[in-house]
Amino acid sequence: MSKQNKNNGKKRTGGKPSPVRRTSKKRGGVRTQLYTSAKGTQVEFSPMPPMLLARIEEQVDKEFGEIEPPTYESDGLAGKQVHPHTKSSLETDEDKSAWAVYEERTAERGERISSLTLRALQIECMRPIIDDDDDWLERLEFIGFDIPDNKFDQQLLWVESQFVGHADDIMACMQIPMELAGVSQEDMAAAETMFRNTVQEETA
Repeated sequence: MSKQNKNNGKKRTGGKPSPVRRTSKKRGGVRTQLYTSAKGTQVEFSPMPPMLLARIEEQVDKEFGEIEPPTYESDGLAGKQVHPHTKSSLETDEDKSAWAVYEERTAERGERISSLTLRALQIECMRPIIDDDDDWLERLEFIGFDIPDNKFDQQLLWVESQFVGHADDIMACMQIPMELAGVSQEDMAAAETMFRNTVQEETA
């Protein structure tokens, strides 16, 4: 991406960002939604392709493999039986240590899915409303940033530097394309929790 949006709203001097303006329309038969960030930059969101979400999970599963909880044995009528641990079944220090590793690995997997999904949403589901301001890369280079050659890395850099003005804008990158794709409220709530945790860690 080689251009930036000019601010469409008034400059802010601090505090919580003003409410964003959202409008919906259809482009090419697909329902889209306009969104203005806290920086006053406007983009058009389109639905998240559901098959892309499935491909992301497949990719992460290849990276992490199957993550199974630690187990314990008990005596039963059929002899020794193996059961997966839960938090309430942990007794020894060894059990607790193995459970901590399991939880950490599970959290890492969730963060990886969150990160890849956010990247996919920013590349596939955001169309900046471009104007004639095309010197944003030169400004960042002047500040001292290394400018990537890859156009998609530049697009992510544009999102980070020219679009996002508040953590709510990052959440909008996930929430709006998911809503447009018709993701259920239950899945949306789970996804929002995962994304909010990731956003808090990245912006802390």
